Amino acid sequence: MRRDAVVAVREVPPAPARRASRAAVDRLERVRATAWPAPVVEELGGWLLRAAGGWTRRANSALALGDPGMPVERALERVREFAGRHGIVPVVQAPVDAPWSNRVIEAGWMRDEGPGTCSVLVTRAASDARHRDGPRRPDPTGGPRRASRNPRPARPRGRC
Repeated sequence: MRRDAVVAVREVPPAPARRASRAAVDRLERVRATAWPAPVVEELGGWLLRAAGGWTRRANSALALGDPGMPVERALERVREFAGRHGIVPVVQAPVDAPWSNRVIEAGWMRDEGPGTCSVLVTRAASDARHRDGPRRPDPTGGPRRASRNPRPARPRGRC
């Protein structure tokens, strides 16, 4: 186009950042949970209790996306019982600022601000802080050893 043919110029601002709807986030989380399931999954209403021998947080957490079908305090007790049966740290994973993540925090669980949490709220009961280093896993030689919290190489900080 020739420069002298231009009769008007207007600056177009960038589109405002938009957040996905809560329903879209819930659908995406359910697709992820179905596509990469933990070896052990139990449903608790709209929550999924997941266990995988302590190998990843995602697979060793309760995914809270809907109504658990009981008071949240009772659901969190069930999360603790499930974690105890499977030798994992009790952790709840929910989208940030979702009703269930807020209810879990109101129940006295702590928000994990560590790297890799990205847009997901990962919480655990303040009373369960003693499990900070992860579950114990049996050593094939017979002695106890501490499981790695992340057996894969760490991702760079601030990246999802």
